[in-house]
Amino acid sequence: MIEQKRCLDSACFSYLVIGFLALISILEGEFMNVKRKPIAVILIRSGSRGLVDKNIKPLAGKPLVFYTIEVALASKLFSDIWVSSDSLAYLELCRQAYPEICCVHRPKELALSTTSSLETLRDFLQPFEEGQVFVNLQVTSPLREVEHLIESYQLYCQSGADHLISCVKADKSRSLFLQLGDSPFIRPPQVSKHYARQKEPVYYYPNGSIWISRKNLYLRDETFYTDKTVAYEMPKLYSYDIDDALDFEVVETLLQHHHLGESKR
Repeated sequence: MIEQKRCLDSACFSYLVIGFLALISILEGEFMNVKRKPIAVILIRSGSRGLVDKNIKPLAGKPLVFYTIEVALASKLFSDIWVSSDSLAYLELCRQAYPEICCVHRPKELALSTTSSLETLRDFLQPFEEGQVFVNLQVTSPLREVEHLIESYQLYCQSGADHLISCVKADKSRSLFLQLGDSPFIRPPQVSKHYARQKEPVYYYPNGSIWISRKNLYLRDETFYTDKTVAYEMPKLYSYDIDDALDFEVVETLLQHHHLGESKR
């Protein structure tokens, strides 16, 4: 009986040790996930239907992509800042101006006008650890500031969300939107005859500036839009997205008038 009791005690002790070590391992993993810095991902492709070389087109005297690189560097938030492009010339331009960043060349088939962000990010994220947090920064949103990066990352960490998207308040109610068909006549919107803007619900839409997720969660969901996505609201002034020549003129005026986008190096 005594010998049997010793064996049981020994077995219980072994299980306790194994459980304790497993708990330490889990806690260490969580600690590493918290302590590991995020990476910044900046995707630029050379083809553009609207504007030739849009991503490196001078904006107030500086290539468009430089605004995003500079704010990412100034934030000191990232372990690494990655620029991915199908153009070696684009990458060399960025590397020469900012030797501290990382550049990676991607194949042309991942830089087509029909290529989705999912396809590009899935390829880019392959070598990284499953728990790596990444912040996807859209080049065509050059007006974001350092505080937007820091605040959005803090919100992502504190909220327990799987994903984060930046958004801006819509200045028009969705109920006013029209659809036009082949006929010259409109399809009337589903709006009350007693429409009053103040009574309408408030809508928001993604401004394309900041997208945050963790590798394993993003690849699992294959989207940033889930019921565990948190929204980071940005003011309209910082939410302009450049798509065409007129957008360039508008953003250039904002840069000069509001002293935005000045060098942060």
